[in-house]
Amino acid sequence: MRKRRFPQIVKPLVIVGLIILSLLVALRHVSGVLSNASYLKIKEVIIIKDDPVDISYLKGKNIFAIDLRRESRYILEAYPNYRRIRMVRIFPNRLYVGFVKRSPLAMVRLYRYFYVDEDLVLFDMPQQESIQDLPVIVGLETRIFSPRSGRKQEIKELALAVDIITEAGRNRNLKDYTIKKVDVSSPDSASFFMITPYGHTGSLATVLNPVPAVVEVKVGQGNIKSKMNVLAGLLAQLQKDVPDLKYIDLRFKEPVVKLSTAKEK
Repeated sequence: MRKRRFPQIVKPLVIVGLIILSLLVALRHVSGVLSNASYLKIKEVIIIKDDPVDISYLKGKNIFAIDLRRESRYILEAYPNYRRIRMVRIFPNRLYVGFVKRSPLAMVRLYRYFYVDEDLVLFDMPQQESIQDLPVIVGLETRIFSPRSGRKQEIKELALAVDIITEAGRNRNLKDYTIKKVDVSSPDSASFFMITPYGHTGSLATVLNPVPAVVEVKVGQGNIKSKMNVLAGLLAQLQKDVPDLKYIDLRFKEPVVKLSTAKEK
């Protein structure tokens, strides 16, 4: 009987398979050795800028065994006032951790006050870092239920309020005006109240101590950037009358300006 011959390719495949198997066994052995090596266990966690975050629980863990993405998510859940965390291994036994704090854009009035950033995330800030001189967003009490610090709120009314504050802040011609309150209880009639740099005039007392004028601006929703440009132009034209402004309505094709003296322009 003739001997059966295997194709010539079989022998190389067997050799390659044995090599791969040997490498896997070697890697597993090396992995076991590294995971148990004392010099690879984290001895120091370096936190930039001394942020008050306790992550000492990472000490003593093997530097290879830590899932950096999972740990970052865990820390962000515990500290929602941070926007991003960067963790870097420094061999053989140190861990570098950098934090990016959320920048509060406004305060949102619900059953209590929350901060909100440009990403529509509600959050709290440490008491020693609290900021009081921020616009207050109202009218969301029936829109946001069970608010939770660190959670993004995909609410169109909140997005509208943030858009108003952001676009007003970007407009250089409005830099002397300060938004104090944004009311988005009805998006089509959304408005904000701003303090002007011009005080009320009249009596000697107000001349010596000008009372800041507060103007309501009705913007509705849509084309917020364009409406801010129109507002800036109007305020430049009405500079002398700004202290007597009652409201400015930008919801229509032609803006409506009403003075407290009932004169309209």
